[in-house]
Amino acid sequence: MADEPLAGQWAPVTGGSKGIGLGVAGTLARAGASVAIVARGLPALEQARADVTALVRPGSEAIVRAVDIADPPARRSLFEWVRESLPALNIVVVNAGAGALVPFLEVTLDEW
Repeated sequence: MADEPLAGQWAPVTGGSKGIGLGVAGTLARAGASVAIVARGLPALEQARADVTALVRPGSEAIVRAVDIADPPARRSLFEWVRESLPALNIVVVNAGAGALVPFLEVTLDEW
């Protein structure tokens, strides 16, 4: 277990189909965690699932969920899915992002 410090842990990773998020999902999988990869595009998610599945340790898994977390109702459905589908919630990586080029203190809730 020393080489699997995250064995038995579950980690949703938003923005997990590409770039930094995919790298984080892979790193968590190599450390023994089961990973729920969340992103908007299903084709990229399916490729991410294949990539991360190749790294998961025995007893762990990689699952995917297509969600646009910029959409509040979709975000709520993601929370419900996590609550209903994952046996535990041990790690959360919020990597998805979009931005508005305004001073931080002027960012509205919708822009956030």
